Amino acid sequence: MSANPGLLTFGSEQPERPVRGVTPSPPAFAFQIVPPERNPYGQDAPNDIEEMLLPDGSQFGLFSDPYAQQVFVKANEGVRNGQYWFNEKLADGHFREKEIKLLDLLSTIRIATRSQIHRAFNQGDVPDDDRSTAEFIKKCRRNGIICAFSWISPLQDGRKKPFVYALTQAGAKAAELVFQKKLPDKFWLQPIVFPPGRSPSMDVFFLDLIANELYSELVRIDRLLEWTRRPTIKIPNSQSNHYPYASFKIIKDKNDFKLFWIEVFRPTRDWVNKVVTRFQRTQLAYNALQEYQRPSRIIMIADGDSRVKILSELAQKFMPSVEIRFTTDERILSGIGPDTFISYNFEKEQLIRRSFPYLKPGFGGMTASEYYASLQPNFEDDEDL
Repeated sequence: MSANPGLLTFGSEQPERPVRGVTPSPPAFAFQIVPPERNPYGQDAPNDIEEMLLPDGSQFGLFSDPYAQQVFVKANEGVRNGQYWFNEKLADGHFREKEIKLLDLLSTIRIATRSQIHRAFNQGDVPDDDRSTAEFIKKCRRNGIICAFSWISPLQDGRKKPFVYALTQAGAKAAELVFQKKLPDKFWLQPIVFPPGRSPSMDVFFLDLIANELYSELVRIDRLLEWTRRPTIKIPNSQSNHYPYASFKIIKDKNDFKLFWIEVFRPTRDWVNKVVTRFQRTQLAYNALQEYQRPSRIIMIADGDSRVKILSELAQKFMPSVEIRFTTDERILSGIGPDTFISYNFEKEQLIRRSFPYLKPGFGGMTASEYYASLQPNFEDDEDL
């Protein structure tokens, strides 16, 4: 197995094309391939791995393995129950509160781990014990609302891989009914036992999983108001649009909101040239927007700390007017805190912390819950007429 050379796993589900009228420039530095003796996976690793390894020779992040392939868990579980569950809901018109929360979550962020679901269910006050969430997930799997998968890889890193959950077709139909919206086909999965060697790559799933860690943390600290996966940004004088991985809006305080874009870097072959093209497209899209439409920052999720210097050099050259903050798989997986967001200081030649005070637990401004509670209804009651 090898990494997919045709797909840019950088916040995009489609191969990135150069922007019309912009000639990609050569990289601003000589990219150094990690020598074989620093390969953390040893001599049995795939022979094309050196170009994709982190510069310091460390292992890929949990959601960064370019060789990972999808494997469904108990693919036949609940398969025949989904339509029955959906018809029953149509008949009695009653969805439980947790069912609605799950349908809302997975119709917004597509896939989630148990930990992500647990944090999203407990906005602002997340209990350590997630057994009730785990039992609810099991029940939904048996009912055919969701399915579970994980991944396999030729890279032996010793880490246990989490189960990942997605809507089934029945679950997607229920979400469309409840929230009155049409879901893309990619938002539901058909569990299947793949023939050996024919499993899909996890590359696009990994984009979702690591960004959804940030989503879950923003919900946990009670700051998230909006999250849009793959928003469409129009680029003038171009036949195509720009699609950040996601955009999200958080509340800092009353009437004080901040908009962010997310980009996700995952290692792939020829990644330097692909990053250059991506940054040029991002710069054009950013310039095309009015000041009030532009994000306060772009948050770029890299696969490890040692990748940040190289990405910073490229961003400085090809995306110079865009404010950017970096984070990594391991930093987000540790939870939002003072070390989550970083940048590279070229004068000191080191990473420095660049935290957002309003994205820390306990910040004193108005929370998302308080904001929604302030939206009191004022209905005209026809029964009083």
